Amino acid sequence: MRKAVYIDAGHGGIDPGCPLGKTEKYYNLGVARELQKMLISQGFEAEMSRHGDQSVSLKERCQMANAYFQGHGGIFVSIHHNASPSSPAHGIETFYHHGSANGWKLAENIITGARVSLWEYDHNIRGSKEGNLYVLKHTKAPAVLVECEFLTHDQRRLWIEKHEQQWFRHMAKVIFDGIKLYYNNVKM
Repeated sequence: MRKAVYIDAGHGGIDPGCPLGKTEKYYNLGVARELQKMLISQGFEAEMSRHGDQSVSLKERCQMANAYFQGHGGIFVSIHHNASPSSPAHGIETFYHHGSANGWKLAENIITGARVSLWEYDHNIRGSKEGNLYVLKHTKAPAVLVECEFLTHDQRRLWIEKHEQQWFRHMAKVIFDGIKLYYNNVKM
């Protein structure tokens, strides 16, 4: 397995995701761009599902990722920011598809990276969970969906809006650290 990562910046184009602030699609792309730069600078191969604000269907995301894996191998990381009708909900969580042992390992390693990196932000670590999400179910590689934070938590969203470049870099580093842990723990 080569050290390759297909990064999916969730939502985009006509699909804003959580519509609060600059919208979820904006924050997802910011974290994804930083993650791609970080990965490439450390010798990983990295491609993205979108580079701007365009619409990409879930089916297209999976097709592009699967085509990438045929030539490169690797893993799939979908980046999102969460929403909840319960405004106090906050924190990072990861999702993996039921039955994917390597997806579970990847999700757990990203959560471990979060525990190490996010303590100074008083960030809630919500753990890794099974999810029957389309991109996890139809991607033919170890796959994880990362929910970086709840944009419906007013205090957290306002902080992210005020410090967005710092947020993009920091969340990219959390995910990058988890990816490194994953690759260090799987047999190549």
